[in-house]
Formats: sequence, structure tokens, C-alpha cells
Amino acid sequence: MATSTKPSTTRKPSTPAPVATTTTTQATGTTTTTATGTPQAQVPQLAHMVATLGVALAQPTAAWPGLGKAVRLAGGGAAYANRGNVDVRGTQAQVAAWAKAGHGVARGPQGQYLRMPYSATGTKA
Repeated sequence: MATSTKPSTTRKPSTPAPVATTTTTQATGTTTTTATGTPQAQVPQLAHMVATLGVALAQPTAAWPGLGKAVRLAGGGAAYANRGNVDVRGTQAQVAAWAKAGHGVARGPQGQYLRMPYSATGTKA
């Protein structure tokens, strides 16, 4: 009698990413908790970028997708928040102006990204 030795094809279940909770207090003093992601406007890196560059988030109350994921800017472009920087995609003219003002370094083959340093204190890293 022949036996087969095939490797197991079962997969381990992936662990879903933790979901932040937002707690709001109602006028009557009751509290409700809603499971949603952190609003984009409350992410420190993005708030620093908005204040420094004078841009606006397209959906500031939408859930932040996480580190390194694109967040759309109002009027075009995107931002990618990372632990130590924010990469901002804009027009070549925008990026050149931001870099000239000392807000970061132009990057990319056509100079369409600004790498903006960020530290937890909001100072240049």
C-alpha cells in the first residue's frame, strides 16, 4: 500500500489590525463608544503636515488607513505618514516651493515628493 506525503495546505488565520475607538460625550452626560479608525485629522504626523505646509486633507474625518498608506489631499496630491517622516506627493512647483522654504527634501525622479521630517515633538527629526 502506497502512502502520499503532501505538505499541509491549511493556513493560519491572520490577525486583524487593532481598531482604535472614539469616545464621545453627549450633551446629556451619557457616553457612547464607536469602533472606528483614528480620524485622519487627529494623526499627529498629518496634523503637523497640514499646519506646516498649509494644505488640507480631502477627508479629515475618515479613518486613517495606517503607516505608509495614502491619504488624499484636498485639491490633489497625497500624503504618506511614516514613523519619522511624511512623504507628500504634489506638483513639481509645490514640492520645489516647500523644499525651498526648508520644510523638507524634494525626492522622486521628477521631484514630485517632499520628504518632511517628523518627530513626536513636532520638531525636525
